[in-house]
Amino acid sequence: MIDAAWQRLAALATRPGATAIRAHFAADPDRARRFTATFDDLTLDFSKTSIDSEALVALLDLAHAAGVGDFRRRLFAGEAVNATEGRAAMHMALRAPADAASRTPAPWPPPNARSCAPSSPRSTTAPCAAPPVSASRPC
Repeated sequence: MIDAAWQRLAALATRPGATAIRAHFAADPDRARRFTATFDDLTLDFSKTSIDSEALVALLDLAHAAGVGDFRRRLFAGEAVNATEGRAAMHMALRAPADAASRTPAPWPPPNARSCAPSSPRSTTAPCAAPPVSASRPC
């Protein structure tokens, strides 16, 4: 099923005019509203990309076929989804508000996540993005 989803998306990308963003705006005066999503203070504006309704549906179909929803559920549940390291991902805990533990299943975020957080609130990298491998390896 995932192969078919990729093939459909690849076929859509080769359509004539598939990248003509100005043409999309000319054909759809409501494009900015239809291709913008907002959640709290996060805004995603896809209108200024070459995506159209058919491509958006194809992308969502691909995400469904790839199991993104299940992976996201497991990630937020604190399961060990990092296949290369066999542990839970920590980047969400590092950027979570201090009271996030009350909204997430235990043991999320791990107890040492805050001590490993970067000093700058705008930083996107952390000096220690995961718990120590052993007690002898500090953050």
